[in-house]
Amino acid sequence: MNLKNLALGYVKTAPSPATTGTSLTLETGEGARFPETTTESFYVTLAPADANAHSENSEVVEVTDRTGDVLTIVRGRRGTTAQSVAVGWIVLNSVYKEDLDGLSSNSLCRQAIINGGFTVNQRVYVSNATLSAGVYGHDRWKAGASGGDYTFTQLAQSTQITIKTGKSLIQVIEDKNVVGGTYTLSWEGTAQARFGKDSATPSGVYASSPITITGQSAGTVMSVEFNEGTLGKVQLNTGSIALPFMPKSFEEELRTCMRYYEKSFIYTTTPANNIVETVYRLDGTAYDTENCDGYGQFFVKKRISPVITLYGSILGNTVWAYLTTSWIACTSNSCPFVNENGFIVRLTKTGAFTAGTVYSVSGHWVADAEL
Repeated sequence: MNLKNLALGYVKTAPSPATTGTSLTLETGEGARFPETTTESFYVTLAPADANAHSENSEVVEVTDRTGDVLTIVRGRRGTTAQSVAVGWIVLNSVYKEDLDGLSSNSLCRQAIINGGFTVNQRVYVSNATLSAGVYGHDRWKAGASGGDYTFTQLAQSTQITIKTGKSLIQVIEDKNVVGGTYTLSWEGTAQARFGKDSATPSGVYASSPITITGQSAGTVMSVEFNEGTLGKVQLNTGSIALPFMPKSFEEELRTCMRYYEKSFIYTTTPANNIVETVYRLDGTAYDTENCDGYGQFFVKKRISPVITLYGSILGNTVWAYLTTSWIACTSNSCPFVNENGFIVRLTKTGAFTAGTVYSVSGHWVADAEL
């Protein structure tokens, strides 16, 4: 959508012929009321000034060029029929049904930012903790080049954070989630933002909400960065109009975040060794007396094959454990195989296993497929 608020004018020179002509001239100076066409065309309704506009007496045209007060137009757009346009007719830049189709709460056109309300915090980032460059706090938000420390009080739904002086937070939008064209970035709070068009590295001057981003290539990463100040309800939608923030359910937001990061620990536990939790266990098969392999499947398929970090077992140690009559710690563990769907964990201990026997094995893991 290429829109400009209160963009209304009147026909000074009508198209010729009236039903097929491809240009019209507005009254002197009125062209400046309408959007530019340097990167995107826009649509207007042409309607008689002496009657209420309706489908039988009005027409929608696409404006492919605006030079001063002269509009170059494509007739009969948005399912309308060309009318006999005359001097004095109204010209109105409007929003149409086609502009809104598909802009549902889960549409990439409606919202390209993930976790824009700072509701999901799988890494259990603690308010005011040091967040070094490139390290993630709330899901999908990583610290900028000078760090990204911030404070917050977590709410059940959208949470406002405060980024500390000299710090910044970045989100990189995956190429598969970029439809391209014009975007509008908007948010609540005093923080300012900049963006990276076709880039994972934002640059340029910071500005206040909203910001229009033009010429973004489809299927290419883009990024946004926010500096010091309060920040919440971050929205990135297609078009030149900032749409209202539309929160997702917590479950939907969490599942989306899990494409990039997932852990076996319970949600409120910070991943670490020496934690006694019985949440995660699986079956492993010994292929000799020294090694036992178990397959762990991710809850959500990952963006790419992730980096797996293994943590200790229910024994509260630093390695995985296996069950015979009781839980026994292995000597070491490794991850010999991983893809987007899951991984193999290998428990190693000399003389511990009987080949072909199935053992319950337990431990924890983190899968990181972030950008």
